[in-house]
Amino acid sequence: MVASGHPRFLVIGGGAAVHWKRIRRCFAGSSDREIVRANSSQAESILEECRSFLPCVLIVDHDCLSKVDPVLFARKAEYGRLVPVLVFVRDESSARCMSLLEMGCMGFLRPESPPGQLRRAVEAVAAGELWAPRLLLSQLCRDYFSSHDPCRLTDREEEILALLAQGHKNREIAASLFISRETVRWHIRAIYAKLGIHDRQSAASYATDRSLRPLTSMPPNGPQSLAI
Repeated sequence: MVASGHPRFLVIGGGAAVHWKRIRRCFAGSSDREIVRANSSQAESILEECRSFLPCVLIVDHDCLSKVDPVLFARKAEYGRLVPVLVFVRDESSARCMSLLEMGCMGFLRPESPPGQLRRAVEAVAAGELWAPRLLLSQLCRDYFSSHDPCRLTDREEEILALLAQGHKNREIAASLFISRETVRWHIRAIYAKLGIHDRQSAASYATDRSLRPLTSMPPNGPQSLAI
């Protein structure tokens, strides 16, 4: 069941508990926010505890999450729909923060952030917003739309396009990739449709124009000696 309404509880777990007094001071003037310290130090168990305080916001540290199965954690938190998770991080590197977003966390900030920033971060994730640098969110959106581009070639299509651009015939491509010529023809038709072209020369020009680095190369002695 997805929690709804304004989260009254703020649950503190894992290593974030060392900042317990500071967090309480940040919300000292808030009559509608109750601060609760989790009993467990394990992320999965903390999420189970949160079910007793729904709707709530959970604050944990990055080290607490580094030991969990990211997929399982994301499912238990329902990607922030059930329990919005705000993470204390020592550094805001793109790779680390991207991994936190991928596992369903709603945001992150440094534990020494000013009180006003901490309050705004909690209110943002409680309202269903992501709390992260705009540049990182822009990158996340670009990656998402790129991966869902209907014109994006598959890995196999990339291989075939690379060999086609090198001037190899269908039978040579088939032999090098250990697939049938009919399969090669099927992939080439798909490549033509996605790129909006109609011939091999146009495909080769496309590969050259975008500086395609061949994923597969034909050996000097013919396809029979190609190592896969």
